[in-house]
Amino acid sequence: MPPAYIQDMNEKLTKLFGSQEGHPNFRISWTTDQREKRFGQFEEFLENTDIYLRSFEGLREVPKYPFKPDRWVLEKFTDATKNKELAGNYSYEPFWIFEKQDKYQEPAWKAIVFLVYQYLFATKEKLTQKDIDRRDKEEFDKEVDFLYDYFENESPYLASQFSHGTAVFISGDEKCRKT
Repeated sequence: MPPAYIQDMNEKLTKLFGSQEGHPNFRISWTTDQREKRFGQFEEFLENTDIYLRSFEGLREVPKYPFKPDRWVLEKFTDATKNKELAGNYSYEPFWIFEKQDKYQEPAWKAIVFLVYQYLFATKEKLTQKDIDRRDKEEFDKEVDFLYDYFENESPYLASQFSHGTAVFISGDEKCRKT
């Protein structure tokens, strides 16, 4: 089971980017834990030795990332029905392996969101992080202006309560409650 912070990121990924048939569109997993059933030509050896037994063609469960052990990987849910090497109708394919110069790297939430947004909403224009930050600030400012205007015009009583600090907000989210 992944650590709590990875579980939290996976929950956020599902909330932000959805799921298909109960499977999140994006997830973070540990490369060493991932296995897949694959059709192919395999060589079999006596367990825990280099003694060759045979070659066979068939289905075998194999490590998914033998080339990148002990790394976090951002995976994308994909349709595998056209891939004759994989058993099953879907697969998670690597989208980004978290490492820097072949060294382990912790996943960072901002980086994950940036990668997925770039994949989903990429345009031909080249954007820097400053461009994205400016665009986000403009969108935030528009939303704030809308909310100020909305509450001023539509519900003066509620707006005055908010401005005087007498309004009460009740959330159904347990995380918002103070103990």
